[in-house]
Amino acid sequence: NNLIMNYFEKKIKGYKGQDRDAKREISKDNYITADWLMKAVNKPCSGCGCDVYISCNTGNINSNITADRIENSIGHSLDNVVSVFIFQ
Repeated sequence: NNLIMNYFEKKIKGYKGQDRDAKREISKDNYITADWLMKAVNKPCSGCGCDVYISCNTGNINSNITADRIENSIGHSLDNVVSVFIFQ
């Protein structure tokens, strides 16, 4: 779904902004992607085991997923993030 992919692309832009502001490296070849987030949907949270979800109602996207960095001094690279459930 294009709405969902756009939602995840905005999340990626937000992660890049966080990393730029913190002066963390943004790897072109190893950075988290919208596809990575999409694959995390309907899988259990790496922290608590709860289901990660996404829903779309009348064009509004709602999701409890976020990409949590393992090592906070490193950016959102694929080898430094896990998907986690965030209460909303």
